[in-house]
Amino acid sequence: MNKFYDTISKLKQNLEEYENYMRFLPIIDDFKDEYQKELVSDNEVNKSNIQKKIKTIYSEIASKKSKIIKLNKEIISKSRHIDETKSFEPGKNLLSIIVGKIESKNSEHLKQIKSDSIKLAQELYLLYKEYDREYINCKVFSVLNRAFTVSELLQLYYSYDYYKKIAIKKVFEITDYNKVNEYSEEFDLFAMDLNNVIIKGVSIFEENNIAKVIVNKYRLDNINITEDELTPESIGVVLDKVNLLLRINVIENSTTSVEKIWFMTQVEKLNKKENKTE
Repeated sequence: MNKFYDTISKLKQNLEEYENYMRFLPIIDDFKDEYQKELVSDNEVNKSNIQKKIKTIYSEIASKKSKIIKLNKEIISKSRHIDETKSFEPGKNLLSIIVGKIESKNSEHLKQIKSDSIKLAQELYLLYKEYDREYINCKVFSVLNRAFTVSELLQLYYSYDYYKKIAIKKVFEITDYNKVNEYSEEFDLFAMDLNNVIIKGVSIFEENNIAKVIVNKYRLDNINITEDELTPESIGVVLDKVNLLLRINVIENSTTSVEKIWFMTQVEKLNKKENKTE
């Protein structure tokens, strides 16, 4: 009997792993669509080209940052000078006319500097995005191969939080910051789960029928489940049944009396009812 419940316990772990796999399958498929075409190319050549591109982008970023710093210092200096000019209140004479023209000229120049600074900042933003994209591409090409597994992909995303969150926003069409973080945390729990076994042997670039593997595996142990029961809509029901069997086993092997267990469940029901009314 213990062997039966040991098998049920392993089934629970496999079902939970598969449920998580299905939950994050859109991210896996998105990666597959993005990089499958690259499998026919030379990874080392790709990596070398990207590294050169990264150096070029980094050089452009450094140059534009330097220009923005210079412009911002000039903006501060010009703004201070204009304020000082405005504080001067001469009478209506030649000096007043000269000061007014200087102020007008400085104001126009200041507007142009601010416009140039904003334009550079926008260009810098796009360069940073390109740098991040090429950086992760370089990391992908370091490990990419036809046998690349789901587990390896999870570890890759786990290691690069920024890229992972971009993927989450893209595939799940999420814009809310808190929701993205919520998905990200759930993804990390899945990626680092030591009970993961199935995904370690599942290649991203090959057709896989994990549900069929699970069904056949446990049929050998006389546990009959079907592929239809392992869909995203149905797997929760199967997990509930499995958890019920495991709870029954715990109760049967417990030293607590049936009467005490009944009393504890009634107290829990009362607590839930009180919480709802509050």
